[in-house]
Amino acid sequence: MAPLKSYLDLYKLLPQTNCKKCGMNACLAFAAAAMRGQRPLSACKDLDPGVREELAQELGQATTPDEEMMRALAPSRPEWRKWTWPPRPGNWAAPTTAST
Repeated sequence: MAPLKSYLDLYKLLPQTNCKKCGMNACLAFAAAAMRGQRPLSACKDLDPGVREELAQELGQATTPDEEMMRALAPSRPEWRKWTWPPRPGNWAAPTTAST
């Protein structure tokens, strides 16, 4: 597959059905949003899975909803390590960064 230079290149690879399953009014609008990173390619339910995977790699996007969730949560993951679960007596408050 040739590298994507613009949203029109992506649009040509979409089903072009304007089905609105992705939440956009048209495939052209979806292509523009996906190129800007505002919509994941997985939102297009009619896109061939093989094509979706290739495009996602090129655009640096997740290919599955689970992958999208993990990417969204990745920045907060180090914060989770500061918490202990289940909470133990004496450890009911959130960890603080300032020492007293």
